[in-house]
Amino acid sequence: MFEHSRQGTVGLIRGDSPINISNLDALKRAVEPLKESGQPNLVLDLRRVPLIDSAGLEYLLDTFDACRAQGGTLKLMGPTPLVAEILTVTGVSSFFELFADEVAAVGSFTK
Repeated sequence: MFEHSRQGTVGLIRGDSPINISNLDALKRAVEPLKESGQPNLVLDLRRVPLIDSAGLEYLLDTFDACRAQGGTLKLMGPTPLVAEILTVTGVSSFFELFADEVAAVGSFTK
């Protein structure tokens, strides 16, 4: 399951399910309202996400591009060791700013 909230102008998405083809619709339902906000600055909390597959990686990259096109960005927070390895091995991590915790991730938008 995925849910979203706001911290000021930053949208925060939390989940505890794999980001894979089976769960992509749930993630999209959490992300889309934030992405459509006009200038989407988003943080995806990966601390409880156990796995990400190729469909999930593609969605993250598409969301990153869509946010950038609107003057915002998508940042990632606290990936589990397996998710961090997947992001690194695939080269996807090079597109994102990665943060260890929520304070650093959300605070990075004010710099």
